[in-house]
Amino acid sequence: MGIESSIIDNVLILKINSELLSETDNNQFDNFLNDNLDKGISKIVIDITGVSYFNSSHIGLIVRLYSTAKNKNATLTIGGSGKRISDLLEGVKLSSIITVFPSVAEAIDSF
Repeated sequence: MGIESSIIDNVLILKINSELLSETDNNQFDNFLNDNLDKGISKIVIDITGVSYFNSSHIGLIVRLYSTAKNKNATLTIGGSGKRISDLLEGVKLSSIITVFPSVAEAIDSF
């Protein structure tokens, strides 16, 4: 899986568009985020609009990306979460740590 990204209003948008994530995918996201943080990016939105099924690999990736961002004084949010995934994130208490928005636009506007 290639990484889809864009920058809107100085916010890095990272799109997760796969329902299955491999270790290679996770490493690509980690490296990509670190490269951008090293370039001074400090606002990140993880776009999960295209994901209808979330599993532990998604949760692990988001926790890792969040920790990496936080350790480099950056802010990370999630955008594009439907009700099913929002309920899951709430159930595992992830939404108490990372702000989750129903749309990417709302996540961008939160900065």
